[in-house]
Order: sequence, then structure tokens, then C-alpha cells
Amino acid sequence: MQLTLLGDFFGTPGTLGWVDWSLRIEIVFYAFMTLLAAFGIPRREGKFFPCIIVASTVALAELPAFPDNSFTIGYLNIFAPFLFLGAMFYLAEKGRVTGGVLFWFTVLVLSQSCTLVEIHRPNLVGAQFSIYAYLIFLVAWLGRKFLQPSTLFQGLSELTFSIYLFHTWLFESILARIGRFKWTLFGKENDALFILFAFCLVCVFAIERPGIAVGRRVAAFVQERLARRRQPPAAMQPDSRAAI
Repeated sequence: MQLTLLGDFFGTPGTLGWVDWSLRIEIVFYAFMTLLAAFGIPRREGKFFPCIIVASTVALAELPAFPDNSFTIGYLNIFAPFLFLGAMFYLAEKGRVTGGVLFWFTVLVLSQSCTLVEIHRPNLVGAQFSIYAYLIFLVAWLGRKFLQPSTLFQGLSELTFSIYLFHTWLFESILARIGRFKWTLFGKENDALFILFAFCLVCVFAIERPGIAVGRRVAAFVQERLARRRQPPAAMQPDSRAAI
């Protein structure tokens, strides 16, 4: 059960220094968007899809805290709307919503997050890291035209997921082991950070890239099978010789 990253839903202990709670929120978000996509809702023009995003965000504020019996109580209610905010930014980039809609939805998400933190997680009041993270994202998004693609950006982007997974518990473990030695290259914390980056880089080449390659093959196979099923049987296809 721990390997499924669904511990908060079924009472299984956390496995990655509690960073896995946000993975569960992503899983719920992807499942929700997949359900909407099955009905073709995201592709529809007009206000229907943006209205669903807004309604879902407001609904999360009114629903009971979920999860309700663990270290991450209420995290789905508090932080899932930030994924909806990302979807709204995408719609704004595509011209499907106005800048005004994006602005007021941002105000809704940020204010709702602060309110829900006070209700469900009062110990986090004053530590509005989600707002700081949003501001960092906003600066990068506004300056995206000046961020030219490069090997450096590509490499850093590939490192983000492995660093996200391992930074909490692996960094402390590395630091504890380095502390046993009297010598240091750049300071114990910097040495630990360097080793963490090196480990994550190995994970990118040994696990992430091969996994992505396998995923692409599986996706291509599934798409090919679906395309074949959509084709009419040979007996129903018009005979080209008859047409001649």
C-alpha cells in the first residue's frame, strides 16, 4: 500500500518524509481531469469548463476536511485548488478566459487557502509557503519570454521530480553520515546538497528517462489499439474497384 502513495487515504504510514501527501493530491486531480476529459468537457469552448473549475474550488472549501485523521488533515481542501489555478493559467494562455477572470480566481484560491489553513491547520498560520511558491511561479510565468530553452534549464527541470521526492528524508540522512567525518569540502550542508543532487541525477538517467521511454511506448501502443477499434470492419469499407 505504501508503494501506491495512498497512505493518507487508508491510514498507511507515510514513506517519503511526508512529501507523498502532495502526490496524492496530484493523483486525485488527474483522476478528476480524466473524468472530465471522458465527457469532452475540457475541449469545449465557452465558460462551462472554467465554471466547473471555480465550482470545484468552492466545493473544496465547503466539504469536510479530507483526510480527516492524519498528519495531513485537510490538505486536499487546502492545496488542491492550486492545481485548479494552474489549469486556469493554461486557459488564460489559450485565450479561453480573460485576465480579469484569472486575477479574481487567483484571489479566491489564495484567500480560501489562508482561511482553510486557519480552520484545519492552525499550526501552519503564518507559514504561508504556498503563497510564496505562487509568487515565485508568477515571476517565472510573467518572465517566461525571457527564459530561453537551454541545456541548463532542461537539466534542472528533469531534476525537479527526484529532488522533490528525496529532499526531505535523504538530505538529513546524508548530512548525518557526513557529520561522522572531520573533513569537509564546501561545508557539511553544501556537501550533503551536492551528494543529493548527484543521487537525483543518477535517478534521472537510470529510472526517470527509461521510465518515460517505456511510458511513451505503452501510450503509443494503446493509442494504436484504440485507433484500430475505431476503424470500420473491412466488409463495411467501400470497394475502391467498385468506385472505378
